[in-house]
Amino acid sequence: MRSSKSVLFLVVLVFVVVAASVAFAGPKDGKTWLWPDKEGEICLEKVTPGICPSCYDGELYMHVKKMGDNHYLVLGRYEENGEVIPFIGAAEIVTVDDEAKVRIHATISGRTADEVYGSMVTIFLDPEDLTGTLDSMDMNTSKTTADDYSISYPDEKEVRPCGGS
Repeated sequence: MRSSKSVLFLVVLVFVVVAASVAFAGPKDGKTWLWPDKEGEICLEKVTPGICPSCYDGELYMHVKKMGDNHYLVLGRYEENGEVIPFIGAAEIVTVDDEAKVRIHATISGRTADEVYGSMVTIFLDPEDLTGTLDSMDMNTSKTTADDYSISYPDEKEVRPCGGS
């Protein structure tokens, strides 16, 4: 009787361990990813593509936390020209043209003495090397004049791991 309980316990334990390992495994298809599987820190440089591929536009520092089922919480800051702007977002592992990609949506906001601004950002990353593209819709409004506002699309940017060339 005791041995059957022990065997049952081992079978249940093995089942739980296998189920947990499958639940935490990403769709890596045998490839090595720089995107964190469960939790990690990432730094990305934002650069201008095309005419000036080496023009530096700032850095994104983010902490990534897996929430389950390929859903991630992304918190961090954007630094450009000495200014630090916090952001919050979400990320998903998605399939684009039969390839796994990380899609990040983040919102950023801030203010100056005269205006309030915000951005909605979408980033698509290759999970293997963390290179990709960044698109944003930027909004600015005057603190003093209600009709003085702008919405712009400042062209697609490229992102790559910090220290990249």
